[in-house]
Amino acid sequence: TSSVMKSLKKMMFKTKSEPRIAVYDIGFDIFKKSEEDLLRAMQMMCKDFHLELVFGKDWTIFNNLTSAIKSNYRSNPFHNWYHAFSVAHMATVFMVRNPCIPHTLGPRYHLAFIIAALGHDLNHPGNDNSFEINSHSALAESYNHESVLENYHVSILLQLLNEEDKNIFYLADPKVQSEIKDFMVEVVLATDMKYHHESVKYLQDVDNVARTIKNKLNRLSVMKAVMHACDISGQCIDLPVAIAWEARISKEMENQAKAQKARISKEMENQAKAQKA
Repeated sequence: TSSVMKSLKKMMFKTKSEPRIAVYDIGFDIFKKSEEDLLRAMQMMCKDFHLELVFGKDWTIFNNLTSAIKSNYRSNPFHNWYHAFSVAHMATVFMVRNPCIPHTLGPRYHLAFIIAALGHDLNHPGNDNSFEINSHSALAESYNHESVLENYHVSILLQLLNEEDKNIFYLADPKVQSEIKDFMVEVVLATDMKYHHESVKYLQDVDNVARTIKNKLNRLSVMKAVMHACDISGQCIDLPVAIAWEARISKEMENQAKAQKARISKEMENQAKAQKA
């Protein structure tokens, strides 16, 4: 917590009140907040970094987008709006602790990263990629069995950004907007667990983040690894919150196991009927 406070003092925050600073604590307990509270906290965190400059200080367009993102999450035990906010919150804490990153990214890519974090699991069905692939789902077929859910989530996010009243990057020219969206796709796809070891190996070779991110290609690799780390950070924070996340992911995995068992039983039943016919 002390390191967060030191970083905050170096940055241009508009207020130093304890409740406001508490949001940037890695142990911030989101389960004590309502869904609407988290929307307001998201706006506050972006405002503290002056990211409203990206969309001409029109908070209506920002709120339209974040509200739509919230509405597109299901009430799964784990992959829900609270998880989405948690990942975006951890990404913001990471920015606070490593001010060289937002400085190098600039406001547009900083905001793109936070929104990508917020929308990285949009409309998550509550099961993993292997379930989609093994059940030959329409999603699995649509994305050729490659990062099925991650491709699906980011496609919804891009659809929202393509709506005029939610396009927070409207002030940028079309080429820049396209580049920003490509960046968002890359960091969301990086949340696929199949890239875990690749991310770990890459970070092991990074000895100086500030120096590494000066290179554009390296910057993307770092931000992909950061997004992945934020996505799985629920078990790395204060114990009470970590335990709550563990209970939620365990419940969701239990639900998937039940659904998988039911699917296999149905398939065996159909096979038996076919053999008798």
